[in-house]
Amino acid sequence: MDAKVFELKKQGKKFDLEAERKYSLSEIPKLPNVTPADKVDSLMRWCTGNSNWSELLTDKKILEVGAGECSFVLRFLEVSKPKRYVATDLFLERMQVARKSINNPIIEFREGNILSLPFDENEFDLVLAFGIFHHVPNLEDAVTEIARVLKIGGGLIFRDPWVGNPAIWLKYRLGQKSKNEFPISGKQIKSVFKKNGFGLIHLSTFWLRFPFLPPGPWSVNIGGFFELVKKDPPK
Repeated sequence: MDAKVFELKKQGKKFDLEAERKYSLSEIPKLPNVTPADKVDSLMRWCTGNSNWSELLTDKKILEVGAGECSFVLRFLEVSKPKRYVATDLFLERMQVARKSINNPIIEFREGNILSLPFDENEFDLVLAFGIFHHVPNLEDAVTEIARVLKIGGGLIFRDPWVGNPAIWLKYRLGQKSKNEFPISGKQIKSVFKKNGFGLIHLSTFWLRFPFLPPGPWSVNIGGFFELVKKDPPK
């Protein structure tokens, strides 16, 4: 995959493709990586603000970007009935265990770069992005591309580390496992999505590992649900 696609328009930075390849391939599990149902349910409730979140996936054409080991897919299929589910990751190898273990005709596993997705305009009803945005140096480039493949009225559900938490902020200052980690704030998220034609439905900070703790300034995750309400006119 051409590293030039990772050259950022505004920050003058480059995504370190080889570093990400090394990091990603070292994370490949030997067995299927399945997130427990209760954790998936909690994540989706926090991100969408909707206890009946499965309805948002039913009868939809869904794209998951940065799917990694596809650890949420089985729970999604258990509680909803999408029309189509496409899981993408920068490295197809990272999904190899899931490809062998998940047998469902509606699922596709595709190599895909969030900055240059191999799909047509208006192809999907819903995009899922869990833990991917903080790996992109310029969030706007990724959101612009998501808006391209989404239909008007389509949704985006995401979750990422929240830099408002002092521990997360310190992690970015001291270094991370991956060289390609860049902090994002709630203010930045709202601004970039609004600029790209998205309307905010729900946004929250929350815990997953310690769900009994209330949301607030010490939460480590930020997640939300946006709807694409308009597209920029052709240039």
